[in-house]
Amino acid sequence: GGEALLEKAGIDPTARPENLSVEQFAALARALAP
Repeated sequence: GGEALLEKAGIDPTARPENLSVEQFAALARALAP
């Protein structure tokens, strides 16, 4: 689910979206890529 995806990207699942850095958004995009 979403929590596992965030953990795969190295993002704390309890972090607020507005507190994520550009690097964290990029890591999330890489985790979503096939």
